[in-house]
Amino acid sequence: MISKFLKGDNLYLIPRYIKKEAAEKVLGVWKGLDLKEHVFLFSSGTGNQNSFKTYALSKQGILNNASAVNDFLNAKPDDVWFASLPVEHIGGLS
Repeated sequence: MISKFLKGDNLYLIPRYIKKEAAEKVLGVWKGLDLKEHVFLFSSGTGNQNSFKTYALSKQGILNNASAVNDFLNAKPDDVWFASLPVEHIGGLS
């Protein structure tokens, strides 16, 4: 699963509440950054269709953070977690 996550180039996570025209504009900006192996997502506070806060996080950085959290929580590979956030949110993705 981890190697599949890393092999893909970029991952663009756009919440369903973002209007199509706005999503296409933001996607164009993201692709223009020419970053590789990143996850692009909106801030959890984004609600205004005229002003967005977005982030580009490296995939390796996300995995490093998840590993550190798992170590801190003594999480094991067979543990099951309830995901209360959607996957377009960094908490849900993690």
